[in-house]
Amino acid sequence: MGCDIHAFLEVVNPTDNSANFISKIEIERSYCLFAFMANVRNIPERGLKFPVFEPKGMPVKVSKEVQDKLEGEFDDHSHSWLSLEEIEEVQRRYQSHIDLGEQIPNGPSPSLAELITKMRFLKNEGREPRLIFYFDN
Repeated sequence: MGCDIHAFLEVVNPTDNSANFISKIEIERSYCLFAFMANVRNIPERGLKFPVFEPKGMPVKVSKEVQDKLEGEFDDHSHSWLSLEEIEEVQRRYQSHIDLGEQIPNGPSPSLAELITKMRFLKNEGREPRLIFYFDN
């Protein structure tokens, strides 16, 4: 049985912390990436010494689209969210393992690079993007 990620891009309204849904984000199945994002599927054999982030849980306020999706899940786990800066740190750490010659299946994450581009665009517009995600088995 495999583990998949379900991810959603939102922007946060700083005045009341409400969230607006932007889009569903497709992220490929990569247990190394999952380990960096939330310490999911981090096994010693993979050689990932430190996850970048532990799961934070869901924010208090999420968009209606994300809330609706969560209500339909039964085997979901490791709920979390990351800011643009945190996603960039995941990408740096992930790339550094590749640069050191460590084995990471599929190499760099194209979906993560695309996500960072989208988040930077939103940030440059003065909006506060975040990636909401969880995993299922």
